Amino acid sequence: MRKPLMLLTAALLIPLGAAGASEAADPSHKLAEIVLPADALPEGCALIDGERAISMQASTLYTMDLGKIAGGPPVAKQFQSMRCHKDEGTVFYYEYASEADTDLAFGFIRPLI
Repeated sequence: MRKPLMLLTAALLIPLGAAGASEAADPSHKLAEIVLPADALPEGCALIDGERAISMQASTLYTMDLGKIAGGPPVAKQFQSMRCHKDEGTVFYYEYASEADTDLAFGFIRPLI
């Protein structure tokens, strides 16, 4: 069961980049499209409240002001926690205004997690 939880410690970063004017007005639009719906979870898994990261680095990073550390700040971020059988984990989602900001953030985040 540890292998699926390894995925739950990952941070997902997406660029808003080429979004049109209407999408730019709603910066979380793209982020909402990639969040895992509850009905897509594997059997035995359920969404739960609260942050349940198994990586201290991922949890700490989520609370930091990434704009001061790794390029532009995220335009949106959220987390999604789940329980699969007896194990729990969290996926952290970050959305950036440009591909360049996404690349900078990824370059900073990847070695930490």
